[in-house]
Amino acid sequence: MSVCFVGSGSVLFSVGISSGSVFVTGLKDVRIVKNSDYSVRFNALNTKRRRSRGISCMSEFQNEQKKEEKSEKKFSLKDSFHRFRTAVPTFLLGSGAGAFLVCAAALSLTTIEEPTELAAASALQQQISLFDMILHDIDLAYVDKVDTQKLFETGVNAMLSSLDPYTQFENLKDAQELAVKTSGRYGGVGLGIGPDVRDEKHVMVLNAFEGYAFEAGLRPGDLLVSIDGVAVSELGLEKATERLRGEPGTEVKVLVSRPGSKDLLSFQLKRNRITIRDVPAVALIGDPADRIGYIKLQSFARNAGKEVRLALQTLTASCASTGGLNGVILDLRWNPGGLLDGSVEVASQFVAHGSPIVATKGRALGTDIYMSDLEPVLPRGTKLAVLVNGQSASASEIVAGAIQDLDAGVIVGSRTYGKGLVQNIQALPYDTALRYTVGRYYTPSGRCIQAIDYSKGTKDTKRFDDSQRKEYKTLGGRTVRDSGGIDPDVVVEVERPSELEQSLMSTGAFLDFADKFESRRPSMTRSELDVFQVDNKLYEEFQTFVRNNKSKYEAKTSVDGTLAELDTALKESGYRRATTELQELRQATIEDMDEGFVSHGAEVKRRLEHFIRVRYEPQSKWIVADLKNDVQVQRAVEVLRSRSLYTDLLTPQKNAESQPAVAASDSARDLLFPST
Repeated sequence: MSVCFVGSGSVLFSVGISSGSVFVTGLKDVRIVKNSDYSVRFNALNTKRRRSRGISCMSEFQNEQKKEEKSEKKFSLKDSFHRFRTAVPTFLLGSGAGAFLVCAAALSLTTIEEPTELAAASALQQQISLFDMILHDIDLAYVDKVDTQKLFETGVNAMLSSLDPYTQFENLKDAQELAVKTSGRYGGVGLGIGPDVRDEKHVMVLNAFEGYAFEAGLRPGDLLVSIDGVAVSELGLEKATERLRGEPGTEVKVLVSRPGSKDLLSFQLKRNRITIRDVPAVALIGDPADRIGYIKLQSFARNAGKEVRLALQTLTASCASTGGLNGVILDLRWNPGGLLDGSVEVASQFVAHGSPIVATKGRALGTDIYMSDLEPVLPRGTKLAVLVNGQSASASEIVAGAIQDLDAGVIVGSRTYGKGLVQNIQALPYDTALRYTVGRYYTPSGRCIQAIDYSKGTKDTKRFDDSQRKEYKTLGGRTVRDSGGIDPDVVVEVERPSELEQSLMSTGAFLDFADKFESRRPSMTRSELDVFQVDNKLYEEFQTFVRNNKSKYEAKTSVDGTLAELDTALKESGYRRATTELQELRQATIEDMDEGFVSHGAEVKRRLEHFIRVRYEPQSKWIVADLKNDVQVQRAVEVLRSRSLYTDLLTPQKNAESQPAVAASDSARDLLFPST
């Protein structure tokens, strides 16, 4: 198969795929990256980052040239200086911090106008010096003592935030949290904690990780009282988190308050190397005869690809004796993304060997093409549905975009977030880091799905209008669009929580009732949990509980702020009659919400069941239990059950009216798909 690519400039190159090998001809500033070659991604970027220092090496080279060419025609660096890149081993010119990296690649010429680069470097040095002097002078002579660390971070963050919301300076604490997110590992006890909505001074267990704190006996809803003898009320959330973490093998003593227990519960916990699972739940769902598997992928840390592979192998093995796996649902909802490498590894589990997955392009990054060099784990002929919503972003969109563009599966749900930018994490001195945007990524059809234009900074942003979205074609000829996220093939919108649900959550009514339920029923067996649901009797008890505590759970609506402002304005203006009628309006909104116990009964029941379930079973179980009332999952199952419906969704609609796809010369499509 021959694949045409457009490199930087006008030089075309092609990639041939034969027996699993990838070869490149006519290459110019473009790299083909297999799954095993991720380390080369930022070679060009790191070279660019050192260019200001490398220029000094060029100047020395120029001086030597001038000495040798006194009797010959002068070499004009301004007009004709070339950096030669030839197919020979990598060379280092200079040494130490001033080393200039010359990457080996196919033969090409790149003109560098040194005076322009030197002028830019000079201007940059002036700005750096000014920042240094300003900070030094303020520290030395400002009228009051100042926190220079805070000043520095404020200045740097203000500068970076003017570019886009993803470019950030990470101080020591931020860098440590970032390391946890990208590696998926840390030393601790395996607890997710946060403020209690009923009283934010209290710190509550939100999640007890399987294999760690859950097995030790802690449960969501437990209130932390002390850690190693220090009251949590004195520590606060941030310091409580720090005290729970530590070197694996060490121990920490935790006291908690639990509903139904008169005494405080004491736990002596041993710290471990905690691995945060990218795949927290895997199961066969629905009718066993359907043989449909479900995989929840919540993040893209370093183990995402391995965990998805293991999940697929587990599902395949479980159906080996019953006719084989019929379909798989990959759930990317609420997944904000993560590592680019992770998205490539995950997509490789579902697409054909040798398939393009994503391309990244940036000013200093150059162009990288990521292709799968693995055989997919998903058995041939197995149908695939990918669930997405408005919180599926970045790496999630790379996976969904590759599967959609390659016609490898059906996308179900609502439009994704639309983050088409790529960030690099650069380690800095003093255990800090810089996260900054280095490029855009393009799905196999050549589209960039970035929804917001940051070309003029964050103060003048705009979301691309639907009329501006260009059309592209999938491998099979279906029409897809850029700018604005990934549009599902099957749209299933989920209604936002009702005013009643939001009020019950914000006032802690669900939590309090779950406390009461747990206090009278401290444990439930696996068989009891398998059939547990909020029936009408339990639901009536919950309504009575809320009404008997009306003052505590007084309804809070989304219009409360508006009504309060209007009330203040009316009182200041002396409109007494209008003020009275406003109170009547406020009471009417509360009564409307009370009626929600009937009109939104099904939703409130599901929410209540969730709050009760998490007290008794681990995350892998309650995630699957929540699916039985999930309308997007139900629709995905319907699609996978029907071979004809599934096939129709992946077939171009012959009678559908559409604008022609953007011309190849204006598109990144040629980066990945064969020209036709």
